[in-house]
Amino acid sequence: MKQESIIKQRNRPIDIARGVCIILMILIHIEAWWGKGRHFFKYTGVFFLVFFFFCSGLFYKEPINKKKYLLKKFFHLEIPYMIVCLMVLVKRYCSGVRSISTLVNSFFYALPAKFESPYLLIGEKTTGIGPVWFLNCLFVSYCIYVSLGLCLRKIIYRGKQNDGSKLQVEAMLRTIVVVVLAVVASINQKYMVLPFNIQDGLVGMMFIHFGVLAAPYIKKIISVARVNILNTLVIFIFLVAIYYIDINYVPYQWLDLGSNKYNVQSLIGTFFGFLLLVLGAVFLEKVKWLGQLIAFIGLNSMVVLIIHAVDISVLRNWNHVGWAFVIATFLVYLGATYLYVELQRGKNGIKQESINEEDI
Repeated sequence: MKQESIIKQRNRPIDIARGVCIILMILIHIEAWWGKGRHFFKYTGVFFLVFFFFCSGLFYKEPINKKKYLLKKFFHLEIPYMIVCLMVLVKRYCSGVRSISTLVNSFFYALPAKFESPYLLIGEKTTGIGPVWFLNCLFVSYCIYVSLGLCLRKIIYRGKQNDGSKLQVEAMLRTIVVVVLAVVASINQKYMVLPFNIQDGLVGMMFIHFGVLAAPYIKKIISVARVNILNTLVIFIFLVAIYYIDINYVPYQWLDLGSNKYNVQSLIGTFFGFLLLVLGAVFLEKVKWLGQLIAFIGLNSMVVLIIHAVDISVLRNWNHVGWAFVIATFLVYLGATYLYVELQRGKNGIKQESINEEDI
C-alpha cells in the first residue's frame, strides 16, 4: 500500500490530536527542567497522556487470532521498550548506579521515575526509566484487554452462537469489569506496585475500552464538525468554559499514570479534554500546512516517543533548557522522524511500514 493510500484511509483529525498530545508530552518534560508553562499544563495534563489509550480504543477491533495480534503488539511496543530500557539502564550504571537489584527492578517494574517500596522484586528501589515506560504500559493494557474479552466470551457464549442480546451483555459486563479493575488498581498502587506496571496498565485498559465505546460517536462528531464549522466553534467555546470551571472548581488531580496517581474525579475533565482536543483538531485540519505537519507527527507518534526517550534518558543533559534548546529539540525530532519514515519507505520500495491506527 502506498504511503498516500495509507494517509487517505486514516482519520486526519485523530492523527492531529495524537500529534498535539505527543507535543504536549515533550513540552511537559521540558517544563520539568525549565519551569515555564506550569499553569498551562494544569489544563492539558488531565487528558494528553490517557488520550493515547483512548485512541487505541477508537480503532480497536476484536482480533480473531489473539496470539498473532498480541505478538504483533509485542514487536511494535515491547521490543522497542526493552531496547531503549536497556540503553537507559546502561547509562544509569555508567552514571554511578551500581546496584544490580535497583537496575533489575527498574526494568521489570517499568516506572518512569524513582520509586522505593519494601514490596519490590529485589531490594527496595528503582531508578526510573523515563518516557519509554509508556510503550510497556500500552502493551500490558492490550494484553489484559484482549485476555479479558476472551474470558468474558467463553463465560457468556459457552460455545453458543453470538446474538445481539448477548453482545449487549458482553459490552455491559466488560464495561463494569474494566472500571472496577481500574479503580481497584488506582487504590492498590498507593500501597504496593506490581511488576511490568500492571496497575497503570489496568487504568489504561479502561480508557481503551472507553475509546471502543466512543468510536462511532467520535466519528460522527468529526463528520458534523467538518461541515458545520461555525456551529462547532460556538460549541467549542462553550465547552472551554465548562472545562475551565471543572479544572478550577472541582476537586482536582491530574491523571498522572507514570507517577501512580489516579483520582476518579479527573474523569470529567478528561472526557471534556478529549472532546475539546478532537474539535480543536478539526480546526487545525483547516490550516493545511500546520494540520499536515501535526498529523505527520501524530502518524509517527511512537517513533517520536522513542526518539524523545533516548534523547532525554540517554543522550543529552537537560539541565540547561532554554528557547534555543526547545527549538533545536523539535527540529531534530522532526528531522529524525522524517529520516526514519524515508528509510522505511526505501527499505520497502513504495511501501511504508506504517503503524496501525490502533497502535497510535
